[in-house]
Order: sequence, then C-alpha cells, then structure tokens
Amino acid sequence: MRLLNPLVAFITLLATILGFAATARGGTVLTEIDGRDADHVQFPYSEAAAAFRPRDISQKSLTIDNYYIHDLVNQKGLDIRASTQPNGAPAWAYDTITVKNSTFRNIERDEGQPGGAGLHIDFIRVAGGGNNQTAKMNVLIENVVIDGGDALPILFTDGTYGTVTLRNVVIRNTTLGGVQFKTDKVGSVDKIVIDNSPGLGVALIGRPGSIGEVLVRNSPDIRLGDGLNNVGTGAVVSFIDAANDAGATAFGLASSSTFMTPAILGGKSFTSVGGLPNAAPVPEPATLSLIALGAITRLARRRGH
Repeated sequence: MRLLNPLVAFITLLATILGFAATARGGTVLTEIDGRDADHVQFPYSEAAAAFRPRDISQKSLTIDNYYIHDLVNQKGLDIRASTQPNGAPAWAYDTITVKNSTFRNIERDEGQPGGAGLHIDFIRVAGGGNNQTAKMNVLIENVVIDGGDALPILFTDGTYGTVTLRNVVIRNTTLGGVQFKTDKVGSVDKIVIDNSPGLGVALIGRPGSIGEVLVRNSPDIRLGDGLNNVGTGAVVSFIDAANDAGATAFGLASSSTFMTPAILGGKSFTSVGGLPNAAPVPEPATLSLIALGAITRLARRRGH
C-alpha cells in the first residue's frame, strides 16, 4: 500500500498540472459532434445535431462555447429556438444567446435520401416565437468559423430580436455564402451589429420597418442586401471604420464612410443599395416533429440538457 502512495501522488500532481494548463488555455472542453460517428443520430430521426430551447420559463440565458460540429448530411448543425406554448401563451424565449469559439464544417444536403427533396438545413439556426414570446432575444455570435457545404450558414427567423451581433465571423467555401435575417412574415430585429467580419454576406429579407438599423465596423467588403420584392425593410445602415472612429468603442457613432460592396442574392449581383434584385428566403422543411419525438431521449444525451 505504501508503494502505491508515490504513484497516486504523482498521478494527482499530473492531473493538477493538466488542469491548470487547461485553465490557461481557456478552461473550456471541446464538444465535438461528428456526423460520421456510428452512434450519431442521423436524419430523418433527428432534425439537428445539437438543439436547444428553454425547458421552463426561468431559463433566460444560453451559451454555446467551443463546439465543433461537422460532416452532417441533411441535418441542421445548431438549432436554437423558443419553446412554443399551448392556448396562445407567449413562447418561452431566451433573453441572451451566445455562440462563440466554435467551428461548423461540411454540412451537406443529399436530396437523394428519403425525405431529402427540398429539405432546408442550416449550419446555425435561431428561431423565436413569432410576435408572441416572453422576451426579445439578444444574440451574440463571436469567433465562429463556417467552412464547406451547401447548407445556409446562419439563419435568424420567426422571432422578436433586440440586438444581434456578428463578431469575428468567417464563412467560406459554402454554396450559400451568408447570413439571412428573415422577417418577411412575422418578427422583427431592433439592431444588427457586424464587427470585424470582412467579406461577410448578410441578407435582410423582411417587411418594411421590421429591421431597425445595421451597424458595420471594421468589416471591409461586406455584402449587404435589403431587397425583398424590391421594397426591403428600410433598415438604416451606418458604418464605423478604424480610420474614422479614432478607437471609439461605442457602436452608436457613424463614420463618413458611405460605400459598401453589395450582397449577392439569388445568384444575381447588384451595384447599388437602391437597385436590389428580389430576395428569396430559403424555404423551411416540412415538419419532422413526429420523427423527432422518437429521438428526444437520444438527443438529450448529446445536448447535455
């Protein structure tokens, strides 16, 4: 027994050192979801690889940190939504949603699979309760890379949002190359902040007045479109660049910059903010709720919620 004590002490010391090292690196454990794993719950039994919604009205905040979701077929990567309630009661919605330090790679559609025809999938999808939810959702997506595949990179839809911030977001090698804010039927967004995300494509697909303002900072060559049915939301766009804001940290300051490289929507390019082509939202899939019910237990283990 005495001979074991030095070994136990050494193992304890090593574990402590590794723990300190992990803390020094940020202390966050990587959560990896690989669609190729034998135990991964695939489409059509699961609509999303990772799904989150409030389980009761007291759940006000959600943080997704250090996720690596990759190699999915006909599945959403990350699906965050409000919880609809019976009898017309407001949907339970998170006050704050944070997705950070995460990578999403190679999410593909295969229409040849049963149920795959016309299927809509996203790398990241955030959905609310239409115009009837417990709180406006404030969303931060920060230090996120989306790489490869033909799913829609990021979709905000069907909800009431306060401020949505996209900071240090990279989208590359994707067939659909941008972020959609979909408020054409219901919902609204008070403010969109795009920070340090060069070349990002952002499409506003909404009713007039449904999106308040867009603030852009340190994001050259951004592609921004606001042109549903050639009307658009009428969002006020302001630009803050490093040369003009003199190190200011408040997004409320607008610089003298007035030029932005427009977005590409529906495969067509345009040359001025006033002359946009018709924007077309990617259609939502037919409901998979009955199938998804059978996978709730298995998904709960993967989600950890």
